[in-house]
Amino acid sequence: METQQEEAGQGKAGARRPAAQDEVERLRRRRTYELARVRAVADLDRATTAAHRAMLERTIADLDNLISTT
Repeated sequence: METQQEEAGQGKAGARRPAAQDEVERLRRRRTYELARVRAVADLDRATTAAHRAMLERTIADLDNLISTT
């Protein structure tokens, strides 16, 4: 009976992630967006067609938005 109560208590605690883990996840996502932005900027420097440049500019703008809200 005691073991079942301990396991039930651990299950509830394990369902919520500690704030530190949430922060780690947020920083991981932000770093991923930053790296994707660096890549998109490098691709933009090499892009020659207008359509490709426009697509990369939109991508960079979207990534900037994600970075600012993360």
